[in-house]
Amino acid sequence: MKYNFDKKINRRNTESMKWDHLGKMFPLFENKTLLPLWVADMDFECAPPIQDAIRKRVEHGIWGYTICGDDYYSSVINWMAKRHDWAIEKEWIVYARGIVPTLCFCVQTFTNPGDKVIIQRPVYYPFTAVVENNGRVVANNALVYDKNYYTIDFEDLEKQAADPTTKLMFLCNPHNPVGRVWTAAELETVGDICLRNNIILVSDEVHGDLTLKDHRHIPITNVAERFMQNTIICTAPSKTFNLAGMHTSNIIIPDKKLRGNYMRTAIDKHFNLDANPMGIEATKAAYNDCDEWLDELLLYVEDNMEFIADFCRQNIPQVKLVEPQGTYLAWLDFTQLGLTQSQLTDLIVHKCQIALDEGYFFGAEGTGFERINVACPKATLKECMERIAKELAT
Repeated sequence: MKYNFDKKINRRNTESMKWDHLGKMFPLFENKTLLPLWVADMDFECAPPIQDAIRKRVEHGIWGYTICGDDYYSSVINWMAKRHDWAIEKEWIVYARGIVPTLCFCVQTFTNPGDKVIIQRPVYYPFTAVVENNGRVVANNALVYDKNYYTIDFEDLEKQAADPTTKLMFLCNPHNPVGRVWTAAELETVGDICLRNNIILVSDEVHGDLTLKDHRHIPITNVAERFMQNTIICTAPSKTFNLAGMHTSNIIIPDKKLRGNYMRTAIDKHFNLDANPMGIEATKAAYNDCDEWLDELLLYVEDNMEFIADFCRQNIPQVKLVEPQGTYLAWLDFTQLGLTQSQLTDLIVHKCQIALDEGYFFGAEGTGFERINVACPKATLKECMERIAKELAT
């Protein structure tokens, strides 16, 4: 490999949420000495072209109010075309400072207090917080788990969508934390259910570049043009290129009326307009010059996933890796151990001294599971798994 993903970099004392401020997110992680493999950022250096672009912008010495220019939009458009065969137009792209704030804007724009929003637990926990903290109601279309594989319960989805108070659906594709990359057939069924019931579909596709092996991400509007009228697609370079701290996202809204309504909330009410100058340069460099880096990253992530699967088979066969199709987040099934959730938490956090995303963070359906961020040097991942095996052997 050209890039050294085995390199261990000390991230402590950089104000890293992952390494320095674990307890601020979850008091459970108040012990700062825990080995952190939780929140979804990588322990890898950013690609050299990104570092060079930021360095050049820093050297300019002035970082005033900044707006995205044509070259920025071109980089986004070209990336989506070459990586996903997805033709988008400049006018569809709305800059945002993050996807979670975007979800908030969508809830505030397209629903009223007391309305329902469909989510599919176990799912990225801000989905629940965004709905409930804005005075709306979660309609949980729980995923079906069978034989180490997750599917969508379409019969239940039909029922949830038919409720006249249901106005919005959050789709996670690829799905965090279960790692499913939804097929064209699955996406078409979801899209048609939403369309028939006048539900706006917000598709969080932030992990879309991170599909594994032969799996391919399909943007929801690539499935059928009819979904352009009711769909908002959330994208960002943050997960792909380890740029979460740049707070730079691109929200794709093909429908003019939908886009106008969204922008009245995001820009007119919340002034989500000016951009991070470093984020702009980082995004352009990532999308224009970092294909090779990403391709090697995906090979490394695949190898780390295989390492976990092999390690479990050989050392802790009662723990199973749910087959990963996308993301760098491994979803481990500990349910065969017969532990209560408090016992599992005690095992991982207090005995193993590891910070993972506890499965119950993602909803009750995640009880008995743990999410491990494998975007780290293999030595770190090996230490994590060996700690678990050692404690289970005692």
